[in-house]
Amino acid sequence: KSFLSNIQDSDLLGINKVIIGIKDFSPVGLIGYSILEDKSAKVFMLYVDERLRGNGIGKSLLDKLKLTKSLEKLKLEATRESYTYWEQEGFIPIGEWIDNLRLYVFPV
Repeated sequence: KSFLSNIQDSDLLGINKVIIGIKDFSPVGLIGYSILEDKSAKVFMLYVDERLRGNGIGKSLLDKLKLTKSLEKLKLEATRESYTYWEQEGFIPIGEWIDNLRLYVFPV
C-alpha cells in the first residue's frame, strides 16, 4: 500500500505543483507547493513515507525545490512541532506565533 493513499483531499488545497521522490519505482515522498506572484513558492506539504523517515528523503525533496531557478524565496507555515527542523534547514522565522503556526521564509 502506497503512502499516497494516506493523503486526504483537504491536504491538497492550494497546491499546484508537486515534486515526488521515487525509490525502486515506488513513491517515497512528496513536496507540494504553489508558485506565488512575488517569485516565491509556498510549501504546503512535505510528506515522507513513515517507514522511510530519517533517511534524508525530505531534505532531498526540499533541496530540489531550492534549486528551482525562477524562485527568489520559499515560504511555509511551521507548527510548533516542526519549526526546529525548518530552522535547521535555514528557514528564518517571520512574525509571531499565531495559534500553532508561524511563517518562515528561506531566501533562495
